[in-house]
Amino acid sequence: MQLIKSSVFVCCLAIFTPLASAQSAIVKGYADIDHCVPVRPDSVVEDGKPKAVSFAFLIGEDGKVQKTKVTKSSGNKQLDEAALVVFENCKFYPSLAYGQPQISWVMLTYRW
Repeated sequence: MQLIKSSVFVCCLAIFTPLASAQSAIVKGYADIDHCVPVRPDSVVEDGKPKAVSFAFLIGEDGKVQKTKVTKSSGNKQLDEAALVVFENCKFYPSLAYGQPQISWVMLTYRW
C-alpha cells in the first residue's frame, strides 16, 4: 500500500510542478535606481522644458553592465552623459530564466 501512495504523490508532483514554475519562469532584469541620482551639470542652462533620456543597458549574468545605448536623447549631450555615468554604476540585477541568470537588455528612462 505504501508503494502506491508514493507513486501517486510523484505523479501528481510531476504534473503540478511545471504549472507552478511556469508562472515564475522568467524574471526581467532591473536596476536599483534608488541610490543612483544624476546631478545636473552646472554648465547646463535650465530652459524650463522637460528633458528625458532613455537608455538600454546590456546586463551580464553577473549583473554588470556590458554595453550601453542611448535609445532616445534628451536633446542635450551633457545631460545624457551625466545620467549615463551615474546609471552605468548602479547595481543591476540580471534577468532570470528558471532561476538561472541570463544576459539581457534593461531599459531605463530618466526625466530631468
